[in-house]
Amino acid sequence: MSTTSASTTPDCPHSPPCPAACAPDSGAARSIRPCPEQGWSLLCNGLVHFADTGGVRPDGTVVEPIRRIHDHQTMGAAA
Repeated sequence: MSTTSASTTPDCPHSPPCPAACAPDSGAARSIRPCPEQGWSLLCNGLVHFADTGGVRPDGTVVEPIRRIHDHQTMGAAA
């Protein structure tokens, strides 16, 4: 049985189903074609997920990488 909900991927064989490429948690989909030596993976929902946490959705839109501030940067700003 396939689902067409915006929160899951149509025809996803996984249980529970992977989130859709347009969902906020799209990076949680299962990897179906990992390529760690090049720093990317193709996820079940069609998202190309990069090692820097960014990605490209099947429609070509970009998922911006998550940027974390390291403790040493915040400590320097506070001093």
